[in-house]
Amino acid sequence: MNSLLHLVLIGFSLIYTTEQQKNKKTSALRVAYDTSYVEPPAEPTVAYDPYYVEPPAEKSVAYDPYYVEPPAEPTVAYDPYYVEPPAEPTVAYDPYYVEPPAEPSVAYDPYYVEPPAEPSVAYDPYYVEPPAEPTVAYDPYYVEPPAEPTVAYDPYYVEPPAEPTVAYDPYYVEPPAEPSVAYDPYYVEPPAEPSVAYDPYYVEPPAEPTVAYDPYYVEPPAEPSVAYDPDYVEPPAEPTVAYDPYYVEPPAEPSVAYDPYYVEPPAEPSVAYEPDYVEPPAEPTVAYDPYYVEPPAEPTVAYDPYYVEPPAEPTVAYDAYYAEPPAEPTVAYDPYYVEPPAEPTVAYDPYYAEPPAEPMVAYDSEPSSTTIVPFDNLTTTSPTTTTAPVPPTGMYYIKQLMSEVTDDVDTKIRPVVNQSKAIHVHTKFVPISILHFDTTDQKFSILAYFRVFWTDEFISWKPKFYNRIVFFKVPTTDLWKPNLIIEKTTNGNGIVGNEDSDMLTISWNGRIQWVPDGTYSVLCEVNIQYYPFDEQVCTLSYYMADETASTLELTHDAEVTTEELTENAAWTLTKLDVKTFIRNDVFIVKVDFHLRRRANYSAFTLIAPLLMLAFLNMCIFLVPADSGEKGGIAITIFLSYGIFISIISESLPNNSIQTSYFLILITVLLILSVLSVFYVIFQAKMVASRGIKESLIECFIPEFMKGKKKIDGAQRSMNQFVNANASLKNDDVSTAWKLIFQKIDMIIFFIILFIAVAATATFFCLMTKNISESALDIVNS
Repeated sequence: MNSLLHLVLIGFSLIYTTEQQKNKKTSALRVAYDTSYVEPPAEPTVAYDPYYVEPPAEKSVAYDPYYVEPPAEPTVAYDPYYVEPPAEPTVAYDPYYVEPPAEPSVAYDPYYVEPPAEPSVAYDPYYVEPPAEPTVAYDPYYVEPPAEPTVAYDPYYVEPPAEPTVAYDPYYVEPPAEPSVAYDPYYVEPPAEPSVAYDPYYVEPPAEPTVAYDPYYVEPPAEPSVAYDPDYVEPPAEPTVAYDPYYVEPPAEPSVAYDPYYVEPPAEPSVAYEPDYVEPPAEPTVAYDPYYVEPPAEPTVAYDPYYVEPPAEPTVAYDAYYAEPPAEPTVAYDPYYVEPPAEPTVAYDPYYAEPPAEPMVAYDSEPSSTTIVPFDNLTTTSPTTTTAPVPPTGMYYIKQLMSEVTDDVDTKIRPVVNQSKAIHVHTKFVPISILHFDTTDQKFSILAYFRVFWTDEFISWKPKFYNRIVFFKVPTTDLWKPNLIIEKTTNGNGIVGNEDSDMLTISWNGRIQWVPDGTYSVLCEVNIQYYPFDEQVCTLSYYMADETASTLELTHDAEVTTEELTENAAWTLTKLDVKTFIRNDVFIVKVDFHLRRRANYSAFTLIAPLLMLAFLNMCIFLVPADSGEKGGIAITIFLSYGIFISIISESLPNNSIQTSYFLILITVLLILSVLSVFYVIFQAKMVASRGIKESLIECFIPEFMKGKKKIDGAQRSMNQFVNANASLKNDDVSTAWKLIFQKIDMIIFFIILFIAVAATATFFCLMTKNISESALDIVNS
């Protein structure tokens, strides 16, 4: 579009220059023809025009009756075409407005000076060169480092352990249990059996150790003891963590967390769970259980050795919880006791019926008895009514669990009993949709969510004591949770999750699940070399902040699931890779998205029109030179190239790191169009100036024209030249520039055809090779 505007401006400039020269020539001819003609002055004066009135310095109504005094500020009433300027400049209001870039540059601001790589006095007069070593005079906040590092000076300082470990020093190599040449190059493998050749001081040991062979030999006792072995520790009766650091206390009930191979038994035994299981009969029998003894009608000591004959009346000796009932019932003895009213009422006794005025058999019959049994001291009472106890509901137990789990919890401390032990956090990244991939800004946006799992060793309960509740949810602010951070985010804030809406799901065995979702935008390095058949690899990596490899172990599934991923209109996901590694003593999980651009849209809107213009550019050389349309067609095709490039420039990625083969193809075809326009203009110039004059190039003379009579140049005149251009007689055919250019047109047509086909074929070969290599990599992986 800019090229088209430049061409229009150049055309108007040529027309204006031509008119000025024409006016000057007319004026000069008029003075020469009319001697009384007076040249009008550059500006009107009274001497030249007696009726001329000098305009005042400023316009007024006295000079111009139609003059209207302009207001102090422009308004629509004074100027109907006035448009109120917006609060901020826009392209719609000002076509010449240019949006300032995100960062200053010389292209936008010619006075902008690029800051140097390092500050200097020449760029910043207030800059002070820092000293070789920091001092308090240069930096008032500088603190002299101590002779030895301490936690008070460096909060991140970690006291080195007594013995080197991989957790403290990633480059530390654990010495093998036995020396080897790989660990110690100077090590010599000892022979299978010691010999004097390997050790000159070797003495053949006797069959059994003796004091003569080993003066320090002590006869071992029958059983190990501290007297014989000072390091001997008497094993406890039962294993403990103090004796065995790797010992894990088995839970009260087996679980998958303690034993990965444990299978939860079904609610009722079955043959599928236990093949040797035999369905018990409805009632126990000796045939099913040989040890079964038929219980007596009443319990006896012979049947049950622990049976105690209950006394005639309950006593404290028989029942420790027994309390002697008072002479009369009271609320202190029975919390459910309600003082009976002076007269019976329906409020006190729901089964009470008001006696009729006269006696009736229906009223004076025996009422049915109803017993109300309290449940865990939970009732609903009022001063005037008494109802049956209300058993606890699921809400009651959930509130009780939440109170027990979240009370006195420090969310800054990892939920492990042994704080020197790393907590295991398992993650699962689930992509939902690829929202946007901006190859210009190198910004990759995806809608996804995480599934984060870990175990809180301080949380566990038995569901059978809490109304079969196996899980419940609490806000993320009530418990410890890992601080998940995504690297290289475009907004500079890679924190995952929202404390206002996210919840933690807590299971009965201490297993906690956190599912944060959101839109994540990361930077992605773009390679446009094979545009529009390119493939990109964008990486989303995350880690746990404020934790190291010794305090938190981060893992991920072996693969990333794509079951919930919806297709993108512009990109297709070819492969997903996930890898976990340690960097700077921190676990990093990296997810690689292999994306391939869908080239159907680009093929129909970019490549096809470009090849059509290239074919039309070759057709210029099939138009006869004397038709008068050859130059117009060439310039029209060149302008079409300019308009086409200005349209597609918005869709092409702005990247100067790699050169796109597609841009090279556009450049080659544009150069061919420029050369075609130049050749057509040169051809038109030569044909117009030379006409049918004799040519010095004889190699282009056709065979049928050799030997013909040539036109004598001395006998031609201007009239003969015009007549010769109109029609040539067969006898006067000569070798002319037009005939030579007809041959040159065909030669150039085939040359440009070959160049265009070769450039297009090379472009598609490179694109096909890239697609084949990518498909092979996917198959191999």
